[in-house]
Amino acid sequence: GDVVTVSTERPSAKKALGANLAKTLQGPSVSEALDSIAATYVASHTAPESLLGTASTMFVSTRGAARIAAASKNHVTIVAQTAKKVTVDFKTTPRAKVTQDHVRLFAPDECVNLVVAIFNRQAGSRRRRLNCDTPSTRLLGLDSVAAHSPALFWSLYVHSKPDADAPGDVPYMLDHVLQEAL
Repeated sequence: GDVVTVSTERPSAKKALGANLAKTLQGPSVSEALDSIAATYVASHTAPESLLGTASTMFVSTRGAARIAAASKNHVTIVAQTAKKVTVDFKTTPRAKVTQDHVRLFAPDECVNLVVAIFNRQAGSRRRRLNCDTPSTRLLGLDSVAAHSPALFWSLYVHSKPDADAPGDVPYMLDHVLQEAL
C-alpha cells in the first residue's frame, strides 16, 4: 500500500503564520525610510484580521505582551548592539524560555520622527491637521508598540537605560517621545 510519512518537526512560527507576520516580527531594514515604516505600522493596525489571519494576530499580540512583561521585570539581556541594530534576549519569568528579537535600532531622534510619521499616516489625520487638532495616540499605546513594532519598542528600552546594568523604562520613554512628537 501507500506509505505516509509524518514529520514531527514543527515549522517555524514565521513559516506557519505567513509572510505578512515576518515583516512585523523582523521589523524594518536599516535602510527603510521612516515614512514607509510608519505606513506599515498603521496598516498592521487597520488591516482586516483575515489578511494576517487569526493565529498570526494572536501570536503578534502575545509576543508584544511578553516584551512588556520582560521589560517591566528586567528579564532582558542586550546580546549585541551596534549603531543600527540590537539583539535582545527576553523572557517573561526567570525560568521561562528565552525569546530573541534582532531588530533595527532607532536613534532617539528617529524614534520621535517615526512617531510623527505615524501620526501623519493615521486615518483621519488630514481632518485633524486641517482643524489643528492634537493627533490621536490610539495606535501608539504601549501594547500596540510592543506588538507591532519591536524595533521601536526595543529602541525605547535601550535609550531609556541610564546605565548598562539598569533596567529600561519603555512607558516613560514612550510618553517622552509622544510629547516631543506632539
